[in-house]
Amino acid sequence: MIVSNAGPSAAENVILIDNVVNFLDSPEFSMDGGSTFNLWTGRLNLGTLPAGVSTVILISGTVKPTRNRKIINIADVISTTPDPNLNNNTATASVEVNQSSWFKDGCCDDRHCNN
Repeated sequence: MIVSNAGPSAAENVILIDNVVNFLDSPEFSMDGGSTFNLWTGRLNLGTLPAGVSTVILISGTVKPTRNRKIINIADVISTTPDPNLNNNTATASVEVNQSSWFKDGCCDDRHCNN
């Protein structure tokens, strides 16, 4: 996901909140394009984000076996800096899940498991 600050000033104490733990097992995040991943706890302190600057956060994990059909993910960004436009601090993404394409007989193929 991309977190951006449209300004007019730097946003301080920026925090990304995304409860992917509700539908992902072992979620991780990367801020360097996927070279390194760290445990996702549901919140990420981004610190100060200057006006006009964006940062990319990748979140990855394994879809919980109990999930099927559609995942609707909602992410929020908060800051201690007053925001002149509160309407752009939430993003929603919807993803169709079809486990049957790779999950068979209680075991998945090598591309998706560490067997």
